[in-house]
Amino acid sequence: TTTARSIALLQERVEPSTPPLPPKRQEQVFNELPPVVQTYLTKALPAFNKDNISSYSTKIESLTMKQKGTFRIQDHNWVPFTATQVVSANPQNVGFVWDA
Repeated sequence: TTTARSIALLQERVEPSTPPLPPKRQEQVFNELPPVVQTYLTKALPAFNKDNISSYSTKIESLTMKQKGTFRIQDHNWVPFTATQVVSANPQNVGFVWDA
């Protein structure tokens, strides 16, 4: 479908590969993240050290999340949903696609 093709094109745009950032820039980017994201990265990724980001050996360029839950639309009942979200950490194409 047209929607599926559009989503695929957007995902290609947010998932390109780029060379790693210099260590000082990596630290700056990390410090600009919301505190909840910083906490997640330091707890969820093995061997991630926020005080020495350049030592982290795995380069993360994008992540894909599967979600399910409910939305409440105004004063109506809760409506179930499922979604896939692709998030890009590429500094030249920062963004996300949320397909629900």
